[in-house]
Amino acid sequence: SYLDYYLRYCFVHGAVGGLRGDEVIVEIGSGSGKQAAVLKQLLPDATILCFDLPLQLFLAYHYTRSFMPGQVVGPDETRGWTDLSGLRRGKIHFFGNWQMPLASGLRFDLFWNAASFGEMEPAVVQRYLSYVSGAEWIYLMQARHGKETGRRRGGVEQPQTFDDYCRYLPGYVLQQERLAQGALKPYRETGGYFEAVWRSRATTEVVE
Repeated sequence: SYLDYYLRYCFVHGAVGGLRGDEVIVEIGSGSGKQAAVLKQLLPDATILCFDLPLQLFLAYHYTRSFMPGQVVGPDETRGWTDLSGLRRGKIHFFGNWQMPLASGLRFDLFWNAASFGEMEPAVVQRYLSYVSGAEWIYLMQARHGKETGRRRGGVEQPQTFDDYCRYLPGYVLQQERLAQGALKPYRETGGYFEAVWRSRATTEVVE
């Protein structure tokens, strides 16, 4: 599975024209923490903020802490934060998903979500994206034509497609997009997964 996470990193690295190594990265849906761990090993000075549900937080925190001692700030410390003034540069931080409003107004380098937005309803995804409008770059890896519908199948009420994600990001320009390499096995109904990087329009206009 580490190869999958590395391939995602390679795609992002190429799409943004190279990552420096000291980026501030915000990830929603950090899961087991493997993507954060890969990013930290490849970008040793990066500051990473991971947001997820309690069970996933517990797993990811203990997983990363087990082989990155001194590099992790756990939810036992961050759960009482009312702002991000306590961020420690160069560390991985874990937060509950209900703490996402803390990221509002934060200017940072890269937002990351892989294969979890598709499991949410559109209003929830748009709310999360409203909290990370300060990102210069946005990376998404999602089902191209949306997840299955129907609660009994673990699906969603309203699937979200690639075009929907583009619509959710009016302040961004699509930089690069492709069929996801080595990602989750494609659902027959979806036609596989895409991965794409968008860049902030404000940044693009300055560069031009």
